[in-house]
Amino acid sequence: MKKKLLYYKFSVVMMLLFMGLYSYAQSNLIISKVTDPKDTYQGRFVQLFNPTSSDIDLSAGSWYLVKQSNGGSFSDIELTGTIQAGSVFVIAGYSDFSTLYGFDADMTSGQINGNGDDGYFLYQGGGHGSGTLIDAYGVVDEDGSGKPWEYTDGLAERNRNISAPNATWTASEWIITRPANVADMDPANHVFGTDTEAPSWTTGYPKAVRVEDTRGTFLVNLDEPGKVYFIIVPAGADAPTAAQVKAGADYGSVTLLDHDTIEVKQANTTAAFNFTGAQPNTSADIWFVAEDNAGNLQSAPEKISVTTTAARSLSFDNPKANDTFSLGDTVKLKWTSVNIDSLFIGVYPASQGIGAVFFVSDGAIAAAAGAYDLVIPHTAETGDLGMVLYDAYDTTFKKQVAPLTVTDNRSLHFTKPQDNDTVYVGDSLTFKWTSSNIDSVLIGGYISGDNGPDGGYFMLTGDLDHFDTATFRPIAAASGVWKIYLDPNNMGGSIKLDSVFIWDAADMHFKDYASPVYILDTMPMRITHSMPSFGMTDFIPTAPIG
Repeated sequence: MKKKLLYYKFSVVMMLLFMGLYSYAQSNLIISKVTDPKDTYQGRFVQLFNPTSSDIDLSAGSWYLVKQSNGGSFSDIELTGTIQAGSVFVIAGYSDFSTLYGFDADMTSGQINGNGDDGYFLYQGGGHGSGTLIDAYGVVDEDGSGKPWEYTDGLAERNRNISAPNATWTASEWIITRPANVADMDPANHVFGTDTEAPSWTTGYPKAVRVEDTRGTFLVNLDEPGKVYFIIVPAGADAPTAAQVKAGADYGSVTLLDHDTIEVKQANTTAAFNFTGAQPNTSADIWFVAEDNAGNLQSAPEKISVTTTAARSLSFDNPKANDTFSLGDTVKLKWTSVNIDSLFIGVYPASQGIGAVFFVSDGAIAAAAGAYDLVIPHTAETGDLGMVLYDAYDTTFKKQVAPLTVTDNRSLHFTKPQDNDTVYVGDSLTFKWTSSNIDSVLIGGYISGDNGPDGGYFMLTGDLDHFDTATFRPIAAASGVWKIYLDPNNMGGSIKLDSVFIWDAADMHFKDYASPVYILDTMPMRITHSMPSFGMTDFIPTAPIG
């Protein structure tokens, strides 16, 4: 009995193990290519790849290829046939596919007819909604328009170092080419399998840009992810081999000036490397060699030559340390520069240091201009500050001036009215003030809600009915006086003005006020008209009496 039980347990374990291995082998199928050629929609196809060492029976594994059109409806195609180990399986969009490519695709599984923003998904055990998602080109339920997997008249090809499915769309696993012609997409020219080809440079790469006296930037771009190794040697030095560039060590009689590696994380995407420590007025050769993630190294390195500029210089000519300015002033910044294209201008509180800098210009300023007018806003904080000029391309290269002192030299005071003053309806309300270093003022006030439904801020030098900056009418501060007639025909009785304000029109945070000010209506009531008119003795009883 015990032997039978042990035998039964052993059989179950072996069966589960076998089923697990079978499931793994069957679940390793991947989508290797999706196409929509420029020349004709009849060349559309989806290519599957079996990266395992065993054949995959599509029928036994209950495989489905599912297309989702623009994040909408799903089309489930049950797959049949066998994909041999290390082989591809092409599902065509149209029956005349063979006339375009010269060989047959699998048509027994139905047709796939999608464009560059449709999603394709591999399910096992059933279609969408019933099977298990194994591999994905795109994201389920998302319209591909504007998404990383969208292409127009082109093809999407899986990186050849990918040997396992991924149910989550991952852009770095794909190379998308646009546009592509039918001839470019012949499956015979793109057999998916072990990657034995080295990466290729995108036209125009590698290259160097923004080379200055001590620094510059290298740009690289490959047709697949990988690494780019480079060495810097004196101009005219003997050429290295690809292996010597990758090694990054002195070779023969050549002593390297520098070497490093640039990671290329995505195909057809430019990667940048900023180099520093160069010498001014110096020429050098840079040798590059690329290697993909499968370890395929280019057979020969690529060379570019660069010459650094003469040394940069930058001086801050104006303002000078300890200069003093006032709010509203225009500061004329002046500088002298050599071999610098453009500058950023920054300001920082002297107490906090340059780490608290903020930029005051909209973008970079041409260094050749030599000057910039900086207006100190009235809302700026007073105190000590510093200014800094940066090389816009290399902000480690800069010049500072500090401390500079900003003061507020304005003054503004009401001399009339004063707190608790009283004026009368029918008189003129006179405003008088003294001021300095202020161009123009606004006059208004505030009435609390206790004074009726018309409470709130009001502007006398503007539209009385709307506290709207578009209707404000500043008056010259130098005049020192302004009057407004309290018309009894427009006044509605006595009013308490909780506050009467005079503002700097350029900065309404700067103000003076009187609080409160009373307007008294002591004018007697008078009859302006009657109904019926005086002297009339006969009138209709229903007529109004006033």
